[in-house]
Amino acid sequence: MICQRILCKKKARMLAGALAFVGLLCAPGYCGQYVLTVSGTKTLLNGQQILLKGFRCSNSLMSDSATNDLIAHLDSFRLYGLNSFSVYLQGSRYGNIPGYNSDATLNPSISARAGKIIEAADARGMVVLVGMCYYGTNTANFSNWTQPDFDRAVTNTVAWAKNNNYTNVFFDPDNEGMAYQQKKYASTDSTILAGKKANPAAIMAGYIGTCPAAADLAIHICSSDPNKPYVQTEGAGKWTYGTGNYTNVGEYSASEVSSDITSSMNQLKSGQGFFLSSTWLQAVPPTGPNAGFGGYGSAADPGVRWWVDTIRAKYGAYVPPAPTAVAVTPISIDGNASYDEMKIFDVRGRLLERFTFTSKMPIENTPRIRYAGSCLALFSRDGAVVNVKRICNPAR
Repeated sequence: MICQRILCKKKARMLAGALAFVGLLCAPGYCGQYVLTVSGTKTLLNGQQILLKGFRCSNSLMSDSATNDLIAHLDSFRLYGLNSFSVYLQGSRYGNIPGYNSDATLNPSISARAGKIIEAADARGMVVLVGMCYYGTNTANFSNWTQPDFDRAVTNTVAWAKNNNYTNVFFDPDNEGMAYQQKKYASTDSTILAGKKANPAAIMAGYIGTCPAAADLAIHICSSDPNKPYVQTEGAGKWTYGTGNYTNVGEYSASEVSSDITSSMNQLKSGQGFFLSSTWLQAVPPTGPNAGFGGYGSAADPGVRWWVDTIRAKYGAYVPPAPTAVAVTPISIDGNASYDEMKIFDVRGRLLERFTFTSKMPIENTPRIRYAGSCLALFSRDGAVVNVKRICNPAR
C-alpha cells in the first residue's frame, strides 16, 4: 500500500518558487527505494537475490568527518563490486562511539550520522548492517546495564529505523556476543525478539552460538543454519592491537593477502555473504578510519586495494536492482483529473525526473513510473504547482 500525504492546499503556487516550496515541505521525512528481505537461504533486495559483498566499517560513526568520508567513497564501493557494509552505533574497538544514552535511548548525534549513511547507501542500492552494542574494551558502554537494558537498546534502534523508513538494513544486536559474555545476560534470543517487537519485518541477525529461531540470518561467529542465510560480516583481515589504536595499519604479507583472498572468494562462491574487516578500515585517527581503498598492503603502500581489485575482477561493478516502483494516481482538483507536467524531487528539492503530457490523462492511463525520489509534484498548464505528494516505500 502506498503511503501518501498531500502536503499543500489546492491553491496554485507560482512555478518560480516550486523547487524551494517542494524542498521545504519534503525535508522532514524520508522514504527509501530499497528493501532487504530474506527468503530461505537467500538475501533479497527489492525481491531480487543479492550476494552481500562489502566492508566492516565499524568506526565510521565516531565523527562527522569519518561519516562523510565513508559516504564520499560509496560510489567507489559500487564501482568495485561492493554492495554492503557495516557500521556500529556503540563502540567499536578504540572508537568509543557513544551510540546510546544510559537509559538505552539513542544518542541523537550518532543516530543522525547513521541515518545519513543509510540514506546515502539507499540512494545507491546498497545494504547497511547496523550494529548496536559493542562491548569489548571500549569505554562507551554502561557497566550497570542488564538484560532489560540491552533489550531496550535493540527495541529503540529497530523502532528508530522503522520510524525513518530505513528498509535497506539488517541488525546485529551485540557484536560477537561481547555484551552477552561479559554481562552474563540470560539469552541471545531475547535481544532478537526485542527487535522483532519493534518491527516484525526487521532483519535480525543471530550473532553468537546457535542461531536463534527468531533470527532471520546468521553472521560472523554465529553458527550457520541450513535454512537461513549466512553472512561473514568480519572476515579475513589481520588484527594488530596497540595501546589506544591498531598498529601496522593496512599492512599485509604476501601470504596473508593470498590467504585472505582465498577465504573470501570461497565464502562468496558458496553463496554466502562476506564483509572484509581490516585495521585499515577500522583504525582511529591519525591512521584511520579509511573508507578509501589505499594501496596494496605493504608498509610503503598500506591499504586493501588488493582485495577490491579481486572482487571487481570476479564480479564487476555492482548494478543494483530496479528501485521500488509506485503507481501514481492523478490528484483531482475540483473534479478535474488533468494535468500537464509531473515532476519527481528528492528530499532536498532537486529535480530527478520530469514527465510532460500533451492531453488530459484519464486515471486508467496514468503511467507507472520509476521511483527515483521522495516527492511528486503536479503542475498545471500555466506552470503553477497543483499539488505535492510524498511517496513512501510500500514494501513495509
